[in-house]
Amino acid sequence: MFYRTFPKVAGKITPAAYYTDYDAATNRFALIMEDMAPSEQGDQLKGCSVAEAELALASAAVLHAAYWGDESLDQHDWLQGSETSPPPVLTSEQVAGLWTGFKARYAAQLTTDVIEVGDAYSAALPRWGEVRPGPFALTHNDFRLDNMLFGKPGAPKPIALVDWQTAAKGAPANDVAYFIGAGLTREERPKHEQALLRYYHERLTEAGISSYSFEDLYDHYRWYSFYGMSVAFGAAMLVKQTERGDEMFLTMLRRHAAQARDNDALVLLT
Repeated sequence: MFYRTFPKVAGKITPAAYYTDYDAATNRFALIMEDMAPSEQGDQLKGCSVAEAELALASAAVLHAAYWGDESLDQHDWLQGSETSPPPVLTSEQVAGLWTGFKARYAAQLTTDVIEVGDAYSAALPRWGEVRPGPFALTHNDFRLDNMLFGKPGAPKPIALVDWQTAAKGAPANDVAYFIGAGLTREERPKHEQALLRYYHERLTEAGISSYSFEDLYDHYRWYSFYGMSVAFGAAMLVKQTERGDEMFLTMLRRHAAQARDNDALVLLT
C-alpha cells in the first residue's frame, strides 16, 4: 500500500516497485522491486559515517516534506497514526511492562545510568504517548541503518530506504531522533549531532518547509529521543531472541539513553 499510495516518495528514495498486489481475504501480497545491487545494507551495530548520515537525513527531508501537514493522510486506515487507523496494539501500560521484563532479562548487561533513563521513561509513558508535539507528516517509523541500502560512488540512487510496513502519519522529528540516536556510535554522535540536525533542517527548508524553526525541531528531537528506547526493549521482548538481536537491541538502548541524557531530555518527562 505504501508503494501504491505515495508516489512523491516511492521510487525516489526507495527501490522502484515494478509490481504490487494484495489479497485482503488472505492477507497475502506480492511486491516485485528494483534490484539495488551492489548497494550494501547499513549496519546498526557498526554505526555510520557522517556522509552516510547526511544521505539518510536528506532522504528524511524528502519523505517528510512530501506530505507535510497533509490531511489526506487520515484517509488511509492502514497507515499508523491516521484518524481512521486502529488504535495501537500495545497500551502504554503494556509497553511499560515490556521494560520491566527487559530489565529482568538483561540485568547483568545494564548499567545504572541506562536503567535510570528507562525507568523515568517507563513511568512517563502514559503522558508521553498522548502528547505528540510538533507538525505531522508521512514518516517511516523504523528509520535506521538496517533499513537503508547505500550505493557505491556514482550510483543513480546513493541511498534507498526499505521496510515500509511501519509507515505512519507521525512526527518528522521522531524519525530524525531515532536515526541519529542509534545510527551514530556513542562516541561520534555528540561530535556531529547539532551539525546533522542543521543539515536536515536546511534540506527541509530547501524542500519548501519554511514554517518549522530549528529551535522547534531541536525541542521535538529531545522529546522523541526516547522513542528508540521503546523500540529496543519492546522488540527485544516481542521477537525471537538471537545473539545478534540481543547485541543490537542493547546497543540501541544504550545509545538512546545517552542521547536523552546528553540533550537534557529527562526534564521533559517530569
